[in-house]
Amino acid sequence: FDGIVTQSSVEHSGLGRYGDALNPWGDILAIVRGWCMTKPKAFMWIGVPIGDDAVLYNWHRVYGKNRWPLLAANWKQTGKGVEFDSTTDEEVLNRGVWKSMK
Repeated sequence: FDGIVTQSSVEHSGLGRYGDALNPWGDILAIVRGWCMTKPKAFMWIGVPIGDDAVLYNWHRVYGKNRWPLLAANWKQTGKGVEFDSTTDEEVLNRGVWKSMK
């Protein structure tokens, strides 16, 4: 595949809400499986909730400075994206495209 587009789905993976098996790494595995099926230099556009790292029961995850790097492993940001201000621990979200590091 040339790329992956996911909006408001990965954050639900592995939480069991939609009949999937419980897996604390379900979101990361979903992105890794997609990466395995893409061509070298493929793109990824991802839309997930951004804020302080959290799991809200079995509804969804929120990605912050701890969980986001795990989700973005194997991908290199080519446009604007999530930036963390280390002085205030606040996130700034500018959506952008990510490229595979294959």
